[in-house]
Amino acid sequence: MAVLKALGICSKIVTAPFWRALEDKDCSLEQASAVYQSLSTFLERGKEDCTNIMCGTDAPLPDLVKKDAVYERLIQPDDYDAQTSALLELIFAAWSNLIQKAASEHLPGGRFASVDESLAQETESVPRHNKFPERVFSLLDKLTRYRPAASTLCNESYIMFSLNKTGEWLNSLPEEKKKMYLDKSRKEGLQIRERYQLRINEIEKSRRESLAKKRKTIEKKELDKYVQPEKLIDEMLFYGLWQYEEVVENQLKAIKSDAEKRKALKCQLQFRKVVLGQQGDKKLFQFSEKGEQYSIEKLTTNVKTLIQNALKVPKDTEYSLFLEKKIIHYQIENGKRTPFHGRVISIVPGYPEWYNCIYKDDETVYVYNLAVEQTNGDLEIDVEGKCRPM
Repeated sequence: MAVLKALGICSKIVTAPFWRALEDKDCSLEQASAVYQSLSTFLERGKEDCTNIMCGTDAPLPDLVKKDAVYERLIQPDDYDAQTSALLELIFAAWSNLIQKAASEHLPGGRFASVDESLAQETESVPRHNKFPERVFSLLDKLTRYRPAASTLCNESYIMFSLNKTGEWLNSLPEEKKKMYLDKSRKEGLQIRERYQLRINEIEKSRRESLAKKRKTIEKKELDKYVQPEKLIDEMLFYGLWQYEEVVENQLKAIKSDAEKRKALKCQLQFRKVVLGQQGDKKLFQFSEKGEQYSIEKLTTNVKTLIQNALKVPKDTEYSLFLEKKIIHYQIENGKRTPFHGRVISIVPGYPEWYNCIYKDDETVYVYNLAVEQTNGDLEIDVEGKCRPM
């Protein structure tokens, strides 16, 4: 009962008078702004205390409230007033937030809050609501369903002829003038159809261009998903994946340039985020904050933190079949598919699908997802037994 009473009060005191004011043919832009401002002020009062509203002594547009038998019954006190008051305050608080956003240009500080004479004349014929265009689209939707084979031009003509009352206007003309207009319309029919077809072609062309642009954007995003990891993997082949804190310290000591140190640390962070998919605080993977670049010390600390986090991940032996095995790894070199002989020496801490590998005549340790390489046909394993030292 409290809900029904609250909805009734909202209808009788707020929404119905509001629409009566805006739908009035004589409502100007200045008057519309005054309605919005009055409603906003009313809602601000109502969300704090709606006692006067429930008694019928407060309303945003009191002159437009219809005080019929339903209204008189709604403002009578009853046993549900406490719950009704609470509901109304919640409703008015939500409406107050809505009108502050939806009608901000009509409220104090907005560009329509005060209307000068030139703007009033300029907007004199502007509709205050969208009921008419909604009606037009409703008719178009009905006609499209009723006769799907009819062209849009045909449906547009029917709607304009009906809503503009063209038939009544023609019948009011003298017979000779009526015949003249009808003959002229028939002659212009071909030109209208040609313009319509031209418009259809332009719309179709615009849609095709838009779809092509979206498709290109999607393809670029998909390509970037592969390009960035490949680029990081190439950089990692140069720096190597730093898997322990001592390695971080030793590698940084070996690098003389601060710029190169920063580049190497960024590579470690990006590789762990993009390729390894390591989880953690997003700030650990950042290079800057609030427009200021992180120092080398800060980047070093973040890399070490991620290494410590990786070491805490439970070990998984799902991919241990690669461990300590001889491998033949095929890579593209100088445009040819070339085999490289090596062996798997260990698992990357915290990432059991990634392995540390060394190759013949190369002391560098490389990191690969061997399961993916094998699936792609780029890896062969010696299944005879464990490999001997190379």
